[in-house]
Amino acid sequence: MQKSKWSELLMNSITSKAKKWARGIGWLLAAYSLSFFFFSAAQAARTIDSVTLNGGSSVSVEPGTSITVSITVTTSGGDDNWQSTGWRIANGAGGYTCVNHANHNTDGTYTETFTITAPTTEDIYNAYFVAYSNNTCSSGASVANVMTDAVEVATAPLVSNIVRASANPADSNSAISWTVTFSRNVTGVDATDFALVQTMGVSGAAVTSVTGSGTTWTVTANTGNGNYGGDLGLNLVDNDTIVAGSSPLGGAGAGNGSRTGPVYMISPPCVPPENLDAALRAQLTCVCDNFNRAAINSPAGPIGSWVVASNDSTGIVPYIPSSAPGYLRLTERTQNNAKSATVPGAYPARGNFISTEFRYYAYNGNSADGIAVTFSDYAEPAVHGAYGGSLGYAQKTGINGFAGGWVGFGIDEYGNYQNPTEGRQNLAVPAGGFYPQSIAVRGSGSGTSGYYLLGGTAGGQSVDASGSSTPAPGHRYQMIVDARNYDDADKQTVVTVSRATSGSAYSQMLNIANVYSVNPSQSVVPDNWQISLTGSTGTSYNIHEIGSLRICAQNRSDPPVEIASGFNAIDEAYGTATEKPVLAELLTGHIYTKLAGTAFNLYVGALTAVPQIDTSFTGNVTVRLVDDENGACRANCTSSACTGKTDVANRTLNFTSGGSTQDNGIKLYNFTVNSAYKNLIAIISNSSITACSTDSFAVRPLAFQSVASSASNVGTGGTPIFKAGSDPFTMTVSTSTGNYTGTPELNSAGLEVYAPAITKGAVAGTFNPAIASSATGNGFTYDEVGAFTLKGYVPIATDARSRGVHDTAWTAIDSVSTKNDCVGASYSNTKNASGKFGCLFGIAADWNLGRFVPAQFAVSDIVLNNRTDLSCSPPSLFTYMGEPLTSTFTLTAQNAAGGTTKNYFGSLAKLIPSGTPAVLNFNLGAVDVNFSTTAITITNITRANPAEVTAPGHGLVTNDWIKIADVTGMTQVNEGIYQVTVSDANTFTLNDTNSSAYTAYDAGGKAFKRLSNGTNRSARVEQISSAISWPSSGVDMGIARDVNVTYRLNRPAATGTPATVTPDGALSVEFGIAPVDSDGVTTLHNIDVVSPAGNDHASIGISTLLFGRVRLSNAHGSEKLDLPIPMHVQYWSGMTFVTNALDSCTAFGTANVALANRTDGVTLANVPNNHFTLGGAFVKGVGSLKVLKPSSLASRGSVDVCIDLGTDTAPGTTCLATTSANVPWLSGSWGGGVLFDDDPVGRASFGVYKSEFIYLREMY
Repeated sequence: MQKSKWSELLMNSITSKAKKWARGIGWLLAAYSLSFFFFSAAQAARTIDSVTLNGGSSVSVEPGTSITVSITVTTSGGDDNWQSTGWRIANGAGGYTCVNHANHNTDGTYTETFTITAPTTEDIYNAYFVAYSNNTCSSGASVANVMTDAVEVATAPLVSNIVRASANPADSNSAISWTVTFSRNVTGVDATDFALVQTMGVSGAAVTSVTGSGTTWTVTANTGNGNYGGDLGLNLVDNDTIVAGSSPLGGAGAGNGSRTGPVYMISPPCVPPENLDAALRAQLTCVCDNFNRAAINSPAGPIGSWVVASNDSTGIVPYIPSSAPGYLRLTERTQNNAKSATVPGAYPARGNFISTEFRYYAYNGNSADGIAVTFSDYAEPAVHGAYGGSLGYAQKTGINGFAGGWVGFGIDEYGNYQNPTEGRQNLAVPAGGFYPQSIAVRGSGSGTSGYYLLGGTAGGQSVDASGSSTPAPGHRYQMIVDARNYDDADKQTVVTVSRATSGSAYSQMLNIANVYSVNPSQSVVPDNWQISLTGSTGTSYNIHEIGSLRICAQNRSDPPVEIASGFNAIDEAYGTATEKPVLAELLTGHIYTKLAGTAFNLYVGALTAVPQIDTSFTGNVTVRLVDDENGACRANCTSSACTGKTDVANRTLNFTSGGSTQDNGIKLYNFTVNSAYKNLIAIISNSSITACSTDSFAVRPLAFQSVASSASNVGTGGTPIFKAGSDPFTMTVSTSTGNYTGTPELNSAGLEVYAPAITKGAVAGTFNPAIASSATGNGFTYDEVGAFTLKGYVPIATDARSRGVHDTAWTAIDSVSTKNDCVGASYSNTKNASGKFGCLFGIAADWNLGRFVPAQFAVSDIVLNNRTDLSCSPPSLFTYMGEPLTSTFTLTAQNAAGGTTKNYFGSLAKLIPSGTPAVLNFNLGAVDVNFSTTAITITNITRANPAEVTAPGHGLVTNDWIKIADVTGMTQVNEGIYQVTVSDANTFTLNDTNSSAYTAYDAGGKAFKRLSNGTNRSARVEQISSAISWPSSGVDMGIARDVNVTYRLNRPAATGTPATVTPDGALSVEFGIAPVDSDGVTTLHNIDVVSPAGNDHASIGISTLLFGRVRLSNAHGSEKLDLPIPMHVQYWSGMTFVTNALDSCTAFGTANVALANRTDGVTLANVPNNHFTLGGAFVKGVGSLKVLKPSSLASRGSVDVCIDLGTDTAPGTTCLATTSANVPWLSGSWGGGVLFDDDPVGRASFGVYKSEFIYLREMY
């Protein structure tokens, strides 16, 4: 037997299974080697050296695939031919396939290459090769070359599937995974085999890991940081690196194993969109919803529970498809749908900026109709508008538009949203029309009126993908309402629409710069908006869905919202005589404020769980109205704390169903509540269900019917009287309605003056909570003079007429801006067109209260004029005792807070002159003032209220008094006395001193700290005259300007026996006034004049007071010359009389001078009565008086010269001139007088020599 046959039979005798077992057994392999050796020794003409399959020792190929064989054979000996090769791929016996190749007929080593075909059945095979000497593989067979398990025949590995392994949608900048399953165990799987596909606004996504083995692998990626979200898909990109054994994915060749994986919807981050400027973005906060839950109306949603409704025949409300979370489905592919989904939350409208973004999908239909994004008044339930081309926002013939709609952004597939057909209304501009595949905006409306087109795009905007069976096109939209510049006087609101169809960049589709410019009749911006999405179909349809909602606004609130379940009760105003409420109204409708004792109705609706109106519901239903002020029912309607409440009212009625005349799930209940309640709730129940109304409501009194007050005098005189701003008075208001426990409020808008007063003041104070429906306040004050009226109900007045006392809080549960269940600022007890009463109630009739008088008089703008009877220039710095001086000042009637009481005039002004002649007693006082002699240096005074003084290291403490002098510039502060408040060691303020209008400070200034007051000089003060006037109109009402008081500080009275006047002074005296009007009102005091201690007068200035006299001295001289008479004005220095160097103002006239007592040679003939001259005013206390030389003189003689100052008494000198100077304050004690009431006298002697020289003249 030849070696090849023997070895082949040996191997074929071993089954495939046994062969595999034998591979590990050494003796079998050893035996095989031995046989191979034995037969080779016998015949070794052709030896197969090596064989490669596709270049290797083994291959993995698909069934029937060609394999390239490279075989090397060495020939030798006499039989050295090699002309053909036999091959076989098998696991058992069988024949060979012959390959006739080139002939090799000499000794040598040769290689041949040819192809063979793999089996068609998958398995692992051996490969057999035999070299032959002839061309037909029939002789000269070599030893078979056996390649064990060298050929694997298998299908190429493929991707079985790629599926999402994480929740969809996914958040931005989060980790997501895909599971990739292969048909066979593979290796070589890594990140380079995958590509992420980022669309719309996704950016920065990256594969972060690839894990797994065998057939199952996990690819994880980060979703990136794009601001707008979008789609993120995973594709496997075959590059032949993934292999099963040596079989590449999909077979040899790149790309044939590639696979497109599913897409994640990536929600945008809940931050403001990047297409807004940075300053605005910093002011915005956002809420977002990616709809990745089971129920849209679940409180567990990211922004709370949506309110969904539908009034079409499908009975299907908007929902999140369980098979495709991430989408809010607004309509099915059904006809004539109108549905709405309202976003939780309220958006304050005025002054707000709101950006609403979402992705839009309209598909699997025939392009109709579209959706609308609506902004409506939050105070009204979100009841959608008409189906079809109205997109659930606009009206249609016989169908109302969106309730409270303010603006509706429409994405219109069919093209009728802009069309003024089917009952929709357009302005002349824009006129609108039929525009398929367009975007448009409609404005405000009510019922079937309005909702005018504000603007729209042309058609052809490709807004849907009706031919797609999966959600598409997924464009991102942005609708902006910008009411930041809106107010009722200047109505400005911007609306824009932008869209991104790919990438992240928005393209603006519409920009309406001001909706009021397009439609001036657009309704006012409400207090709050709610945002809804409506879906609509007509005869044609699409599926309509949104995803990735992001709403960013400057302001947003979350008022509590309840959605009815089982039963609900709403106000009768939601229905009419012919129409019952619709589903959306029954779900979230309100109950409006009611009047005590006035009958009202409530609609009660039975609801299914969907929710829908349960039109087939029958049976008895009880409605109980209970007081829920403690909130127990609102917290848990079925708790015993709620159901155990005492009924305020109750009704049980039977529901019927069937024909159009039956209840069919909605029934009207009638109630009357006779007492007042802040918070009533309806508990609705039958034998199996208990529910509470989603809204609570108030029942209010009609008015306060009775009033009383301690301020009962409205005349101009008499009692009681109350000082303005300080004396408290009482007020009590009562209502005949029981259970009122509220707190009434004063309303300044309801206060009027009571004649003759013409200026309205303000009432301060509060009422206490009512007890037994009566409320009292004990601490009220009024800050004006006279009387006032608190307005009440006047039949001819409007319901908005302010009441002077009212309650604004009782109906708080209804009056909040998110509800408006009563009419704000209205006292109406009659329903308006919307079925609402006024929120307010007040006093039923006008109420007059009085009488009020000033709390005090304030003295300001003081100017003290020394020596009033003279016109000294510069002004005198002193006044002689007994000489008149005048204080001019402003007197202001004030309330206790220091405000001017402007009604202090006419019959209401009591500080006025009286008697004959009319005189006003200012109750003057005077006191010595002592100031430190140590000066505090001033470096600055501000023009401010109060004035601030800079005086480094001043050493003062708060409430010290100072005197200021020597300031230049702001001279108004000089000689003033001020109380101070210390700011720090270097500055202090002057209390009650407003220097804002003073001349600016220039330089200098000293302050002297006031020490204790001295002697009370009031007994010596004498009022001479006064003048005062209170204006009855103009800005100075309540202010008497240029009040003047002329007075004097008399000389000391004579004392002792005989009575003698003793001079005193010099004195620094502060004068004060303390007038009292007939109502007992006096000045605001700031100086202490009389005992006991305490301020008792208002300062009107400080002056230096001197005890003065005029002295004439004797003179003698030649009869040839005029004779000067020494004349001085003097004052008492404390020890003696000294010349007053400050007096350059005193002057006498010639009529005040007399010549008398002529002696010897002086006669009337040579020295007549007018034989003298006067030199005018004194200069620094020295006067000029000359007696002229005698016209002739026979012998020496004399004449007395005197000045007639006033009335004299004996003893003492007396002068009788033509006219008295009437300045008794300059009288002295002459000629033995002791009362200082003597006229001065001097003697002029002529012909009497002063020395031994008669006349001396030096000659040079």
